[in-house]
Amino acid sequence: MLAKRASRKKKENTRVQNQALPRLRNARAACAGPRPKHRPDVSNTAELAELVIEKMKHHNAPITSEIIRLADKHIPVGLGIKEHADDDWPEIAQKIQAADILLFATPIWWGNRSSLMQRVIERMDSFDEQYIAGGRSVLYNKVAGVVITGSEDGALAAMGTIMMVLTWLVCKSRRRAKAYYRLRGWIL
Repeated sequence: MLAKRASRKKKENTRVQNQALPRLRNARAACAGPRPKHRPDVSNTAELAELVIEKMKHHNAPITSEIIRLADKHIPVGLGIKEHADDDWPEIAQKIQAADILLFATPIWWGNRSSLMQRVIERMDSFDEQYIAGGRSVLYNKVAGVVITGSEDGALAAMGTIMMVLTWLVCKSRRRAKAYYRLRGWIL
């Protein structure tokens, strides 16, 4: 009886792992976020995001990816596509729209997502404007995931609010499309 149950559980886990990412040909992944450290410093969040992208490459056909380091970009406050002459958001928005897979990565700061991730979420309101104008979300059917790092409470709340925004913009979320690392280990 136990062997039969274990066999069934193993089959189910294999099925879930195989469903984790859709099979995309020449998929393009964009990762927005990693920690507010400027180049060349590497953060825990950037390392975890790179690990997640490498795991996606293992499960999917060729994936080209780019990590957008928000700390190195100028993203002024606003809700439109271009708020200032030296605004980097239009370039970031174009990369997000061109990607098949979106990965949003942030550390937890004082129980919340980083201010840079909050700025991206606010600027994604410009996608909502395009949705209203065109009748279809520019992020329709894109696969989305979230990466969180930190040793504080608030990771699940941050993960939930980021996924809510992505769902509102009509992204797909697969089971286990979220990763959280804290000092004591992984929570998937």
